[in-house]
Amino acid sequence: MLCQKGLTLTKPGDVWTFVVDTTCLSATNTKASFPIDLYGLSENIKLEVDWGDGNVEILTSNNYPTFNKPTASIHDYNEPGEYEISIKSRSFKKIAADTIKSNRNDGGFSTSASFTSACFTAHIYYFQNTLIKLTSRLPLLKGYCRFDNGGSSLYKTNDIVSGKLDYFFGRCKFLREIHNELLYEYNKFTYFEGTFISCSSLTTIPETLFSRCSSLYSISECFASCSGLQEIPEHLFDNCPRLSRLYYNFGAFSYCTSLTSIPANLFKYNQSLYSIKEAFQGCRNITSIPAELFSYNNNISSVMRCFAYTGITTIPEGLFDTFTNVTDFHGCFYGCASLTTIPSTLFDHCTNAKVFGNTTFWEAGTFEKCTALTSIPADLFKNTTLATNFTAVFRECTSLQSIPEHLFDYCPNAKVFSYSFAECTRLSSIPSNIFDNNTLATTFSYTFYKCSLIQTIPSGLFDNNPNVTSFEACFYGCTGLTSIPAGLFDNNTAATSFASCFYGCTRIASIPAGLFDNNTAATTFGASFYGCYNITAIPTGLFDNNTAVTSFGSCFYGCYNITAIPVGLFDNNTAVTTFNSCFNGCTRIASIPAGLFDNNTAVTTFESCFQKCSAITAIPSGLFDNNTAVTTFYYCFYNCISLTTIPENIFLNNTAVTDYTYCFSTCSALDDVSIHIGSEIVSKASYFISLKSGTTRTIYVPSGSTTQTTFDNVASSLGLTIIGE
Repeated sequence: MLCQKGLTLTKPGDVWTFVVDTTCLSATNTKASFPIDLYGLSENIKLEVDWGDGNVEILTSNNYPTFNKPTASIHDYNEPGEYEISIKSRSFKKIAADTIKSNRNDGGFSTSASFTSACFTAHIYYFQNTLIKLTSRLPLLKGYCRFDNGGSSLYKTNDIVSGKLDYFFGRCKFLREIHNELLYEYNKFTYFEGTFISCSSLTTIPETLFSRCSSLYSISECFASCSGLQEIPEHLFDNCPRLSRLYYNFGAFSYCTSLTSIPANLFKYNQSLYSIKEAFQGCRNITSIPAELFSYNNNISSVMRCFAYTGITTIPEGLFDTFTNVTDFHGCFYGCASLTTIPSTLFDHCTNAKVFGNTTFWEAGTFEKCTALTSIPADLFKNTTLATNFTAVFRECTSLQSIPEHLFDYCPNAKVFSYSFAECTRLSSIPSNIFDNNTLATTFSYTFYKCSLIQTIPSGLFDNNPNVTSFEACFYGCTGLTSIPAGLFDNNTAATSFASCFYGCTRIASIPAGLFDNNTAATTFGASFYGCYNITAIPTGLFDNNTAVTSFGSCFYGCYNITAIPVGLFDNNTAVTTFNSCFNGCTRIASIPAGLFDNNTAVTTFESCFQKCSAITAIPSGLFDNNTAVTTFYYCFYNCISLTTIPENIFLNNTAVTDYTYCFSTCSALDDVSIHIGSEIVSKASYFISLKSGTTRTIYVPSGSTTQTTFDNVASSLGLTIIGE
């Protein structure tokens, strides 16, 4: 339930009229409620209610002796339709000066009123989903208003004594016009947050709406999602010197999709203004920003997403000249798909700026998704020496063709370059010294993600970045990349993650020997070369110095042109816990080196490790003898269609295994097999091994184990011989 402002009828004969539309209820429910509050009026106060269908009812305070809640007079209409209801005062009583207070527990509001003359106040409560058409000046609104709480805490009713009209008319989606005197009596109120949010039929705002609101502090989301609003009066806030905040949950004018312009002097007299975050976000029909818009606002400190998803084509020179206090510009022009140029002096006065990128997953880079942007000024960040975060700053700038060579030269404090140029699909090259002055950089995760036209990586690109810890997905999906320079990571001794670093780089033909020799802190090579199907060989000793690695999951997944696994490839990687899908889909590998996993005693999973390695014909005896911590061989040799034999004791030492599901399924070339299973198979045992016509299988299992029981139950369908030991 949402409440409307108090209605004051000052003398006998005063009338308030409105129209109730009962069709918004249902065809069968045509009852209209008229809740009133006459609390504290001991005299016999009378209201005459004309229901608009020929029925007139007299309501008196004597009729309703208990006033802990608004009392509803309920009228049932014979059929759905619009009915004009009129409420007339028929009393003239002198009420002694006193203060009347009521505390509500029914979704209404607490208020106080002093009655010192011949008048009374009737508080009219509108229940959710009640549709009202207001036809008189009171309460200074015109059009249809749906007062609908909807059960959301965002639209909870207000305590107007606290000086707030937050969400008061929120979601009145049929409200067309606001009277210019609507807020006159609330001239000392400080908060009008969400007051008209989602009033989608509202087309104009009276220029004098806030003219008496000299104490106004916040209009966060006041007109947010007023999709029909066509203009903002230039002098709307002229008399609001204390106005400080345009954002709390949403920006003041965010997603006003019919707005086409912003008045140049809108904030001229609001020198206390500090937050313009999301102010015009989503106003897609705004095509320009006045150069002088913030010329008088020296205290602004929060601008995030201010113009995100607007239709602007350019940014005026000097727009941010007063923004000396701003530290965070993330998302400021996010999604401005028509923006073609950036002035080189845009941040010249923003000497305290630190963040140009998203600090959390859902927040955006300053120019992210500016898909029409073709170039970046070389000295754009020349005065932002304190900048630390460039995450996604130019992500998805799909028309961007080049990066200035010295773009970050003046940013010695920069640490984060995650996603900085990700999905810049027309970017064809990387300047060789772009990161030379960024010695504090800690992450290049996804930096050039899916930059599909980049063909080469400059030698020494990361030479001056000794503090980097992550290269995760740095060149992920760079399908035009043809080679990796030798020594690319030689100076990055702190790097811990190379996960997905070259994922999907389908044109890379080779891996330089010693590529990771100096990266002794590396802990993961998961999916590092996933899908690099043009690589033909793995250099011997590639991971010899990476003793801290814990994961090789999917490392060479889909590298179907690799023909061999080097002997001793993982000998020094004693901390590894997972080899899941490590060689999955390497269809040309014909053999597995003996002792390949001898030193990897901490491994817990070989899930899908050699899945679809269709050229492997045999498994070395004792391949998993030292891997006593393994718990799963799920799909390990699935679809190895050339495999003809399995060592009898292949799993004898793997007593911790709980899942062999599909381990040898579809290995259709297998001959007669005798195999020991040293643990409990807990699921889908019937798919453990495939059959070849005319062959037999002998599975040795511990007597009385669930393994034996499980296999006994499926032996006849599998053609297996089960022997308990």
